[in-house]
Amino acid sequence: MLWSPDSKRFAYVASDLRGGRLFRKAAAPPEKTQTTVYQNSDKSFTKIDLPSGQPPGKENDPEMKGAVMGHEFVTPVRWADANTLILERHDYYERLMPPAGSVHGFDRLYEITVSFKDDGTANTSWKLREDR
Repeated sequence: MLWSPDSKRFAYVASDLRGGRLFRKAAAPPEKTQTTVYQNSDKSFTKIDLPSGQPPGKENDPEMKGAVMGHEFVTPVRWADANTLILERHDYYERLMPPAGSVHGFDRLYEITVSFKDDGTANTSWKLREDR
């Protein structure tokens, strides 16, 4: 758990690591680690819906063609200030390579900046990290 500097929000991490072999007849779902944010709302904390979606540029990335996701880990890095949370998303993929059927593994690392408003809404901006 990672508290915001003003203690009005916190980021909580939960994992589902039940993945398995990626290239079998019934492919296992990817392993996931997700971050959930809660905000103080009078006398209790309420969940904030974080904007989700695919990383920018994924649909045009030629390495992604035919790839299967092995894991998607979204973890909190730090609070930049009381209204801004920095997340890191690490995606791992595998792709079968013809003709021998060897497996090519690769990853993508993103920095996600989440900006919160007092009404409990949030906006995100993504950046592909090249320093992985």
